[in-house]
Amino acid sequence: MSVLQSSVNWVLDQYARRLGDDYVYGGVYSPHDDSQGADCSGVVGWVLEALTKGPESMNWNHNVSTESWPFDYSSNSPAAPGTVGPYGTIAVASLDDIPDDAALIIDIEHGGGGADSHTNARLQWTFIESNGSYGSCTNNSGCYYCDDDLWTDHWYLPGPIVQDEINVTSPSFLKAISSQFAA
Repeated sequence: MSVLQSSVNWVLDQYARRLGDDYVYGGVYSPHDDSQGADCSGVVGWVLEALTKGPESMNWNHNVSTESWPFDYSSNSPAAPGTVGPYGTIAVASLDDIPDDAALIIDIEHGGGGADSHTNARLQWTFIESNGSYGSCTNNSGCYYCDDDLWTDHWYLPGPIVQDEINVTSPSFLKAISSQFAA
């Protein structure tokens, strides 16, 4: 699997517009209102949608919850390393097991669901999180880091992140280029 750099750039740009938005339990960002808050899993699902489907094809619904990633509450154990979760994410035993070319890291606190669970994501060293204390937050502004004791398990979205290729024979590309040379 690969993730397009243009999708990464879009997520980082869109997320920057939402920093400071309120935490909204059960909420997800809006494509039409940058001030609409979201909850933690709404934000992580939003990122996964954009990275795996592209911003133009993503679904803006609340597609996952923290409980979408398996966890054995009877033994208080995370999923076995290599378990595949939503959007093709993969469970690891520790942060050290995440490949260098992973596109996204997801941290999860399995606390039984709802308000007792939490999640965030890291995309190219930028933390993307919504929590009850700080709303939409990032590095040094209230987010929890990957190595925080809060997290019960870690997952990653396989990469690599690749540069987009320009299709020089596409009609839209040819029209854009020809308009630059029109007299």
